[in-house]
Amino acid sequence: MIQFRFLTGKMAGLAIKAGHFPFVIGRSSQADCRLEEPGVWERHAELALRQDDVFQITLQAGAKGSVNGQPFESVALRNGDTLDFGGVKLQFFLGETVLRDWRWRERLLWAFLGIIVFCQILLFYWMS
Repeated sequence: MIQFRFLTGKMAGLAIKAGHFPFVIGRSSQADCRLEEPGVWERHAELALRQDDVFQITLQAGAKGSVNGQPFESVALRNGDTLDFGGVKLQFFLGETVLRDWRWRERLLWAFLGIIVFCQILLFYWMS
């Protein structure tokens, strides 16, 4: 899971998750990450997952932005990179991995296997 943490701006301290790609950052109401800061365009930037499992962020033609203080047009992001768009600063990071609890499925599987064995035993005695 990818997350952006707002370091400055109206939403400072909050985080937003990117659950699908491409992930659009901008002022538009259709943007996945909506920024209402000065200097942010309708579709300011787009985050995509490349085939080689690299997260690539690309600015719209003419839009301004920087990663770790360096201007860019398109760049591969790394965990902890800081993005600047207009009047807002974001931090890109990989979210925590949450392990699912599969115990109930395991118990259900064992119960199902027990029922199958029991039915096979009954069938064996019934046929003999």
